[in-house]
Amino acid sequence: MRRGRRRRVRKRTWWQLIVVLFGLLVFAAAVGGAAGLATVKSQVSKIPRVSVGLSLSFEKQSNSEAQNFLLVGIDSAEGIDPDSPIHIDREANTLLTDSVILVRIDPDADRVAMLSIPRDLWVPIAGKGWSERVNAARGIGGASTLIETVSDYLGVPIHHYVEINFAGFLRIVEAVDGVPVEIAQPIRDDSVGLRIEQAGVVALDPDTALAYVLSVIHIWR
Repeated sequence: MRRGRRRRVRKRTWWQLIVVLFGLLVFAAAVGGAAGLATVKSQVSKIPRVSVGLSLSFEKQSNSEAQNFLLVGIDSAEGIDPDSPIHIDREANTLLTDSVILVRIDPDADRVAMLSIPRDLWVPIAGKGWSERVNAARGIGGASTLIETVSDYLGVPIHHYVEINFAGFLRIVEAVDGVPVEIAQPIRDDSVGLRIEQAGVVALDPDTALAYVLSVIHIWR
């Protein structure tokens, strides 16, 4: 009689956790609360594992110096269904950054700190000699320009960079089986294809969650 094999449970990497948490942080910031983070702890194990190398894991590394991560959500509809209302009045490859979050992980202090940078913050653009809103830096000179701009403005090094677009946001919400949000009143916004017909705690599927964070009019109209 053959004995069943025990499945080897592989530890998830810092990168995987950061990416998942970032998607939910973007959502939570957009709805003005932490409802989107309520299921992280119980659902994170369901995220499909993507290998990014053996050196990254939850185990403390030999180099325990604090690391700074720049987490960015870009206003790009690339990869979204062409028939989606999301495309209305929007270019697929728009490169404005809707969310910019600096995360500092300090293993020695067992501490994680986060700073949300306002997208309309006026900053000197690195290497350009002029200033612009920070959300435009990515489109002006690519990720490297955004990284350098934020690093120069805050006076801290950026060690790692994580970026997601709308399609990535959809996949993250799908991976955690939707996000529960408390809705004060029914909402309809045809400009982004949003329709929530009941108030109370509603489990938002990926498409509805994306429409919800993009809508600026949370009323029935």
